[in-house]
Amino acid sequence: MQSAKAKVLVYGATGAQARSLPWQLLAKGYTPYVLTRDPQQVTDAAKAGAVVVEGDINEAGAVRRANRSMDAVLLTIPFFASDRAGRIAIDAAQEAAISLIVWNTSGLIPTAKGERHGLNVRVDNADYLRRSGIPHIIFQPTVFLENLLLPETAHLITSTNVISYPTPAEKTVHWLAANDLGSLMVAALAHPELAGSRFVVGGQQAIDGPALADCFSEALGRTITYRPLSPADYAARLDKLLGKGQGKAITGGAAPKQEGIAKAPDIPVDMKPVLEKLPVAMTSVTDWVRANQKALSL
Repeated sequence: MQSAKAKVLVYGATGAQARSLPWQLLAKGYTPYVLTRDPQQVTDAAKAGAVVVEGDINEAGAVRRANRSMDAVLLTIPFFASDRAGRIAIDAAQEAAISLIVWNTSGLIPTAKGERHGLNVRVDNADYLRRSGIPHIIFQPTVFLENLLLPETAHLITSTNVISYPTPAEKTVHWLAANDLGSLMVAALAHPELAGSRFVVGGQQAIDGPALADCFSEALGRTITYRPLSPADYAARLDKLLGKGQGKAITGGAAPKQEGIAKAPDIPVDMKPVLEKLPVAMTSVTDWVRANQKALSL
């Protein structure tokens, strides 16, 4: 897709995962159209040159109108969206003859349905997108570094110098910066030949809890330690942030999960073939912490 004057509809730009997309699109010469329920949340993007389209991802009429005359779509489905939001977005793109959808799934797509409703919706959306016939590229991110900026998690880092997260200390994680996923999504717009591809993406290096703490220590100039958090406690944190019951919906239920997480194999991530196709600069954990130092310091 030629970037000059190409119109790209952006979903989810008020959230951490897609917040950088309008600026990244502008930097590459695209014209971003930001769909949002609250234009006040994207005033900075509007001042930078993005076009704000007021509408709710859960309302089919508003989404259809937003897709008209667009060339491509960068799709991130917010957690608060309805189960139908993915289908609404796909139907609208199909009606508007969108040339390419780049979808950030916000996590892995299971190979089969299971007990977790949210993951089953992801499976259904992927199948619906495939059957729509719209050219598309799918990015399945692993674990976002931005999870460590959630209020209670960040407060613990600033006040006690402890990173607390629901993975065992010995488990390695490919921590991913949301901006890097944004870079990959924007780069994908210029490669329609990759349509049909599904990429599992994460940071270039898998690190365990102590190594994560070392990155924070180096960047912040003080000693940070890592402490595993039980899934039940993490679910409780999410309930405080998002509302009662949301923590369980995201984690899949706290009680039976602890042993499973401890024994789970590392998510296989090989960024080399991804970066060969989409050569973007990736952010190290240490550099990400430096960039977010203000939020992680008293």
